[in-house]
Amino acid sequence: MFMTKLTTAKILVSNLKMLMKEHKITGNRHLSRISGVSDRMIGKILNHESIPTIEITEKLADAFGMTGWQLIIPSLKTDITKMKELEDVLKNYMEASDRDREVIAHVAENTGPRYAKTNTPR
Repeated sequence: MFMTKLTTAKILVSNLKMLMKEHKITGNRHLSRISGVSDRMIGKILNHESIPTIEITEKLADAFGMTGWQLIIPSLKTDITKMKELEDVLKNYMEASDRDREVIAHVAENTGPRYAKTNTPR
């Protein structure tokens, strides 16, 4: 079975479109006004005609109260953009010992949707 590879650019465009819809941003000009990125460049990005620079990605993300790296999270959920805790988790992970990182990885593998489905009381 053929699967399409999600590139960073495709993820960014998908997230950008989702955020525009969520924030009721009606078009490229509207996003241009709040981000400082030209509406022409936004159009090229949304149509996969141009890949934004880091600077442009940061400007677009800032329009939604995010950082650039958050804009390229695969399967981004809008509630995650409102969570400062995500940055705290990443910071703490980066500062953790190797053993603590193993514990964090174990917890991550055994929680969330997979865990909830297999461990629901019947």
